[in-house]
Amino acid sequence: MDAFPPPMIRTSVSWPDQRPETRVKGYDLISRLVGVRLVLSCAMLSSSYVVYVVAVLFLFDK
Repeated sequence: MDAFPPPMIRTSVSWPDQRPETRVKGYDLISRLVGVRLVLSCAMLSSSYVVYVVAVLFLFDK
């Protein structure tokens, strides 16, 4: 008879930001706008229209 039970191994981990009910919409919008700002600044450096399209798709992606 063992003195200690075997350790419980968690097979699935749920992070709080993966559940839509716990995500704050304002914070999601701010992080999305910051990401678009970074993409647009890279687009100004490279002068590529493809990067602008990616930025617009990233902004309106749901």
